[in-house]
Amino acid sequence: MKSLSIDQGCPDIFTILDEIEENQEIIVIYRNGKPVASISPYKRKAAKRITSHPLMSRISIRYDPTEALTQDEWPEEV
Repeated sequence: MKSLSIDQGCPDIFTILDEIEENQEIIVIYRNGKPVASISPYKRKAAKRITSHPLMSRISIRYDPTEALTQDEWPEEV
């Protein structure tokens, strides 16, 4: 983590952003010796947290699982 003091004068914002992008590190900005802000590199979201298992993707259902049962399909106990 790098620090930058505003008391030293304000450097060019584009220079700061280039450094953050290049080094992928957080910069803490200080004023009068006290931290006032931090700038961090942007992190892209992960592609997808839930991915299907390769074998499960081969399964195909060729019927409607929500379809009601016919009288013949009901068990006799019911």
